[in-house]
Amino acid sequence: MQTGFGSKRKRGKSFGLLDIFILCLYAGAGAALVWFAAMNIAPYKALLDNAGAEFVKNGFMAFVLWLPLIGNLFRTLGNATVWIGAFMIWLPVQIVEVLPGVLWRHHGFLEAVVSASDSNGYVAIKDNDGVTIKSAKKTLNNFIDGFLRQMWLYCIGAYLIDLAICCWYYPLIPGVSWDKAVSLLLLGQWRRINTANLFGVISTLFAVEIVVHVLISVWMLYKFLKGSSNVKL
Repeated sequence: MQTGFGSKRKRGKSFGLLDIFILCLYAGAGAALVWFAAMNIAPYKALLDNAGAEFVKNGFMAFVLWLPLIGNLFRTLGNATVWIGAFMIWLPVQIVEVLPGVLWRHHGFLEAVVSASDSNGYVAIKDNDGVTIKSAKKTLNNFIDGFLRQMWLYCIGAYLIDLAICCWYYPLIPGVSWDKAVSLLLLGQWRRINTANLFGVISTLFAVEIVVHVLISVWMLYKFLKGSSNVKL
């Protein structure tokens, strides 16, 4: 007799229409993720290109490029090297941006946080405790709350860095210095905004996060449907 969620037969490894749909969805989302990631890395590459142009003017770098073998290698790998460097800078920023939202939707993480908070309890602070001991006890009592708050602060900082680089690469009002552009926007000159660049800024800031959260939501729904004994696809 088979009953509910405990049925091994119902929870078997059969491959149905739902699995095919999820695979196709994840393949499309993965392609979109790569495309948006490349779009997001492009401003960092441009930043490194500008920094590299100044570096090439340096006498030592000019001498390295002049060398027969090493110079040719640098020229061949130069563009790829810049892309790799841009990716290495962008990746930590992106992880800090995405991580808080991902963890906040992870059931196991939330359970672990609540469990750790309940199990640690509260350490009493005595009047005769030294300054260092009092500080250590306060830190311990507020450890989890402080960790979560710092995580969100790092996330905001990463977004500000990303926003500054994106607005430099996709200027909202092309041909105008950033301080004058801010003044024009504060005065309500919204019609001067370049819509293509505005889309570039929004996409580079939020597209990767949106795709990641959509994939998480789809996966959660998929697990729920696969675990339900009433769904037959």
